[in-house]
Amino acid sequence: MRWADALLIARLLAAGGSSLGGVRLRSGAGPVRDRWLECLQQIAGKSRPVIRVPASVAPSRLTGGIDIAASLRAGQRVEETGILGRAEGGMVILAMAERTERGVAAILAQELDRSRERGQCGFCLIALDEAERGDAAMSAALADRLDITLDLNGIAFGETLVPDAAPVAEQEHGALPATAARAEIPQALLVALAEAITGIPGASMRKFQAAVRLARMIADLEGRKEAIAPDCAAAIRLCFGAVGTGEMQETDEEESHQDDSQSSGDADIPESSAADQEPGEDRDEQLDEREQFRDGEVPDEMMVAAANASRAVSALLARADNGRASALARTGKSGAVRSGSRRGRPAGLVNRPPHAEARPDVVATLRAAIPWQKIRNPEAQAGWQAGTALRILPTDFRYVRFRHRTESTAIFAVDASGSTAISRLSEAKGAIELLLGDCYVRRDNVALVAFRGFAAETLLEPTRSLVRAKRSLTGLPGGGATPLAGGILRSLELASMVRRRGQSPLIVYLSDGRGNIALDGTANRERAAEEANSLARQCGAMGFRSIFIDIAQRPRETARELASAMNADYWPLPHVNASLITSIVSRTMKGG
Repeated sequence: MRWADALLIARLLAAGGSSLGGVRLRSGAGPVRDRWLECLQQIAGKSRPVIRVPASVAPSRLTGGIDIAASLRAGQRVEETGILGRAEGGMVILAMAERTERGVAAILAQELDRSRERGQCGFCLIALDEAERGDAAMSAALADRLDITLDLNGIAFGETLVPDAAPVAEQEHGALPATAARAEIPQALLVALAEAITGIPGASMRKFQAAVRLARMIADLEGRKEAIAPDCAAAIRLCFGAVGTGEMQETDEEESHQDDSQSSGDADIPESSAADQEPGEDRDEQLDEREQFRDGEVPDEMMVAAANASRAVSALLARADNGRASALARTGKSGAVRSGSRRGRPAGLVNRPPHAEARPDVVATLRAAIPWQKIRNPEAQAGWQAGTALRILPTDFRYVRFRHRTESTAIFAVDASGSTAISRLSEAKGAIELLLGDCYVRRDNVALVAFRGFAAETLLEPTRSLVRAKRSLTGLPGGGATPLAGGILRSLELASMVRRRGQSPLIVYLSDGRGNIALDGTANRERAAEEANSLARQCGAMGFRSIFIDIAQRPRETARELASAMNADYWPLPHVNASLITSIVSRTMKGG
């Protein structure tokens, strides 16, 4: 069933892919995805251009720009055709669409809108979405403009059969124009389709329009002049990438058995009874079906398809970024974006050097200077000649601006006071050792601050060395009073130092939120609470990301209020567990 839908999508894209925008292909690299792309090219025909585009493509490569060599030869401005221009009437395969920059995604979305507004042939976009749980999500604006969502995950290679059919462009029947479909949808069925899509989470007006286009095109491929309920159900399924469940298959089998029994029962009826039926009864049955649509009842096929689509969309939304840490973690780590650095990914051009050692981009500088040559050089007004010097001004210089995500440092501030200090510290040490296992991959560091007695101390400076961490954590002391304010102050000082190094700090507090030692070392519970609240507000004002894990046996509002003042994520955890702490911290650092 799923591979049959995949082949149906290939037929639809080959017939009118530009009018559909394209498809969001959710699948990792593998033989199943390669087989489907081969089927698509086989059905669409080898004559159509197919251009593969990496996720790191420059915006100027998509839209084109000034051809410097041709402009110098011709003595006038010559535009270079971009990738999207060369893909007119064909397909553009965007690799790793989940890593596409926002600027590139905006250009692709804009070109798709322009093609539909002008009724041009345009191009069909095949967005290869390889995102997994915890990875960055594909651009929502670009995904919303792709009418079809295809999920090939879970399909075995043995199920992928190659269709033995001629290309759609060469068939006498079934070929569709690239602009619009011919079939119509009855008004009552259109209303039912709108009601079914309304209940799907995140469904937009574009998705409703996409479902209408798909239903009409499916009806055209089946040779019908008017779409029916199964066409609309298939359109919903293809539009939202829904997958039928086992219960659906069982229901279909039961219905087929019922149909067989009914057909066998009908065969036993004498021919005279069949002859007694009036010719107008079939017409009455069709009118009764349409009357159900007028009553506002949605067909069962569409309701089932909408329910499956709701589950598919809900599962997809669960993987999407929906938090502050997720917004910071676009590529698998939660470091902040830092511009003006000497390394990283290109993030556009600027007319001022981002740093002292920056060098101009020669190609971009020439592109900025060429249009002004006839104004600056009187000799070039009569015509450009070979050997004519270019006049480049400082305002023409263009520099590439890079940006990258900084390293992250998790600072554990552990309450080492009281009778449960030994268990808390042992679990904190276990969490640190578990986190260090992933630090090499994510370039993260871990530090430890313990507060007990009358002051706080740094037991482990920021490091990603597991050997150094184990050596420093050996014989960790515990017991005594609770200098909570001192622990917060020491963690803020360490976080400020980490930020000055160009890293992104994350403070993890393990405490019950009740301190009894002031900053000056005196035993004053009220003053200690005031100082702790003041430092918590300072932590929130400084913008440090933080997590407050309440380790009290009975969580109280004191710790929750302290976490709220810090703008921290609050986690009540009466029974401290190293693996659970690691999961919470790692989830925040990875952006989950």
